[in-house]
Amino acid sequence: MLVGTLLMAAAATSLLVSGSHVTELSVAEEQPIRTLVGNVRENPDIADLASSSGSLQFNFRFSSGPYELFSIDNRSGDIRTSRRVDREQLCPSDHSTSSSTSCSLELDVTVLPLQFYRILKVVVDVVDINDNVPSFPEPQISLEIKESSPTGTRVPIPAAEDPDVGDFGIQRYELAESSDVFRLAASDTSEGGRDVWLTLRRRLDREQQRSYSLTVTAYDGGTPPKSGSVNIQVFLKIIVTS
Repeated sequence: MLVGTLLMAAAATSLLVSGSHVTELSVAEEQPIRTLVGNVRENPDIADLASSSGSLQFNFRFSSGPYELFSIDNRSGDIRTSRRVDREQLCPSDHSTSSSTSCSLELDVTVLPLQFYRILKVVVDVVDINDNVPSFPEPQISLEIKESSPTGTRVPIPAAEDPDVGDFGIQRYELAESSDVFRLAASDTSEGGRDVWLTLRRRLDREQQRSYSLTVTAYDGGTPPKSGSVNIQVFLKIIVTS
């Protein structure tokens, strides 16, 4: 009896190990627990089982990793969140970039009873929300520039960071106040990051003013945008020549 059962299981498994279609679902991060993600019954690989749909049973193939974030209803095939889904924790990105990257989780769903055995492939796309604020490494930084620096001299400043990606990442930098001495500029790097700098607009005179205080603000692309600022103290440095 046991041998016969094992042979039946092996035969069913060899014939119906895995379907060819993928059920593509999506859920925004940070949704309440029990949020509906989607249903696996619409997968074409079980369309031929419509007459037996009432007796089908659905289970996750494994219980660890991404499976811990979701639950599946044994009868209906509904997949829901069972824990907090944090996109930045699941798919960390380079904080210095605002490039869009996907965050997809792969799940295997088994279909029972044995005579209808399938493994359905499910991919859940975790959608980013604007849940982070741009921030600089320090709230205040000090820089030096030579008093004799020519117009157009660039003074690099640290870029802000934002774990969000795409439009929710950092989109622009602005000086909080107008300045006839410095202009703020930023450009993307070949590595996907961003360089930020102050450009000298005119010659400096330490006898007239020894330092400048500026506030730089970084904005993301949310609606409304979130922002973070840094206070910059620029000190003029005298170069002594013998």
